[in-house]
Amino acid sequence: MIIIAKLCDIYYNKYFLCNQGIGEDYEFVSSITYLYQHYNEQILLDDIVRIAKMSRTAYLQKFKKLTGTSPQKMQTAYRISIAKNLLLQTSKSITDIAQSVGFYDLSHFIRVFTKETGVSPNEFRKGVNA
Repeated sequence: MIIIAKLCDIYYNKYFLCNQGIGEDYEFVSSITYLYQHYNEQILLDDIVRIAKMSRTAYLQKFKKLTGTSPQKMQTAYRISIAKNLLLQTSKSITDIAQSVGFYDLSHFIRVFTKETGVSPNEFRKGVNA
């Protein structure tokens, strides 16, 4: 799983960001890499704008322009993506999976997962493995 996350980082940094004309913007790219590498931790906006060496407003505008989303939504989508893989590839409990991807409130994880995928984590696991 860590290898997949690292490969995503490499692909994102090499292909997406460079093609968007910000490959040389090391601090900004580092802030996005930080989001991916620390997906299972609570990250404050102040932490990532400090890494990017930008103001909050400038960072959020640039982030939205380049990714089409917010840092929080990107982190949530990445967490759900990893959770989906864990649901399919492991027999870990949903509680363990939620915690491993950074959700420490199971009901919140289930709500977010269901909103993002259209099915509950349990339904997702059963639907694919049925």
